[in-house]
Amino acid sequence: MGKSKLPAVGNSGQFTPVQIGIQAAAMASRGLMQTFLSYLELRQERLALEATLEAEIRKQELALVALQQQIDENIQFLRTQAKENEETRKSILRTIDFFGEQASRYVHLHTQLLQDGGRAPDDPSLERRLAEAGSKVADLFEKIADLAKRLGPHALASLR
Repeated sequence: MGKSKLPAVGNSGQFTPVQIGIQAAAMASRGLMQTFLSYLELRQERLALEATLEAEIRKQELALVALQQQIDENIQFLRTQAKENEETRKSILRTIDFFGEQASRYVHLHTQLLQDGGRAPDDPSLERRLAEAGSKVADLFEKIADLAKRLGPHALASLR
């Protein structure tokens, strides 16, 4: 038979204290080494998770910056639209006022022509001017009605 791989024993068949100490140190060393290797593995996992978390945080921060920029652009767009809408509203009001003034003038002129027509019924220029004034009044009222249709049923009330 071959030689035994067991450490040499003393005369009494027992391990010497030195041998026991060496054996205990070796076992403790293996245990420490195993614990240290486990620690290194866990440390690597933690570092990898931290790196992943930091990358995700950076990604989310970039997404937030992009979202904030988009919100700022949308706010600016809405402000521009509101300003343009206000200018359009004022322009429409001026147009309606202009049409109203013109219609009022033509109604007044038409009324005068009708009154003058009673005094000079055979004057052809008077009849021509009366027809023109009537046509202009009708045209202005038609333009006001078209404008009101384009703006919607409640728009004129909200313009003032």
